[in-house]
Amino acid sequence: MSQRKRKRRHEEEADRDRWLITYSDMITLLLIFFIVLFSMSQVQQTKFNALIESLKTAFQVKTAQSAPTKKIGIDVPHVNVPSKQKPKKKTVKKDSKQLDQLYAKLQHYIKQHHLSTQMALVDLPQGVQITFRDSILFDLGSDQLKSQAMPVLHDVGGLINTVNNPISIEGYTDDIPIAQPSHFRSNWELSVDRALSVRQYLGSHTKIDHSRFRIVGYGKYHPAVPNDSAAHRAENRRVNIVVIRKGNDSSGNSGSNAQ
Repeated sequence: MSQRKRKRRHEEEADRDRWLITYSDMITLLLIFFIVLFSMSQVQQTKFNALIESLKTAFQVKTAQSAPTKKIGIDVPHVNVPSKQKPKKKTVKKDSKQLDQLYAKLQHYIKQHHLSTQMALVDLPQGVQITFRDSILFDLGSDQLKSQAMPVLHDVGGLINTVNNPISIEGYTDDIPIAQPSHFRSNWELSVDRALSVRQYLGSHTKIDHSRFRIVGYGKYHPAVPNDSAAHRAENRRVNIVVIRKGNDSSGNSGSNAQ
């Protein structure tokens, strides 16, 4: 084979293998491209982790970390909506003990002064209730306190002031209509004015804070016993002083039959 032919053959073989150079260059470029992408993904992951840590610090909540292509889960702590606060058990227990002591003092006072026919005492879920027959407090159809009622109210007010519970003063009458002409238009008005007279005396002659008082007039309604006799009507004409338990400060009739 002549030298010229060998040279030509060699050139043909070189041209045939030249694609390998192009292929290797492409492979090298692809390798570099993926290396760059990988390095960029690492930077993004670092930034993402830094963002998550910042959110955790700012909001103080737990985060569920995941890949950047996934959603971020945040555990939001449960927030209790403020509601009307109930008295703590310790406070209720202390209040109950103080009212028990008040009940015992009042019971002793009634017995010591022989007032059981004119006053009654009962321990209710609402509180300690003191019932005054109208005969010890008022003349028939009047809202002016009798002189004999004042020392009793003064002593009872002093005992009540040993606690700081709210106080409800409730007036009641019998069902006999008010004889006209009269200062009062109805039994309801008379019951309110009698309760107010008791409150005014306690507020003026004892150290009870005026803000503790509540005045209620029930008139002929909510009788202790049926209005079917003179004795029963006398029993229905009364004024209740209720020392209300803490946590049970709501208006309404005590609904007791104080004997």
